[in-house]
Amino acid sequence: LTGFVNAVGVTPVEHVRIRLQVQTTGKAEYAGPWDCFTKIGRQYGIGGGGLYRSFVPAAIRESGGFAMYFWSYNRVKQYFDSKGMLMDETGTAPKTSIVLAAGAMSGFAFWFPVFPFDTVKSLMQTDNLAKPQYRGMTRRVV
Repeated sequence: LTGFVNAVGVTPVEHVRIRLQVQTTGKAEYAGPWDCFTKIGRQYGIGGGGLYRSFVPAAIRESGGFAMYFWSYNRVKQYFDSKGMLMDETGTAPKTSIVLAAGAMSGFAFWFPVFPFDTVKSLMQTDNLAKPQYRGMTRRVV
């Protein structure tokens, strides 16, 4: 659920960001983030063809990624706790090295299974808005 809610806010922001990143040749279509946001919103709407283009792969990426992140973070901490290695010398806080290791492993666990969905999301967001080549996620996955 957390990932789905996060995708609601992330999708239009990432869409604007990636549109600005790919306008590298010739005259820029967008003068900045707000200009990009308003032009896409006015011309193509808020829904799946406009600002929320690629919402489905973004929601899958966020939901699956965060599920893996929190699960793996807790599993790593549980592992070190079972070995008596989690807490620092005072016994009041986890060791910094263990927290860093758990975070690093969780970052990998977030991205490894969902990276293909992020790639599909980016392809959909950089596609031509007026004549999209990719109307849905399945044509890109297959």
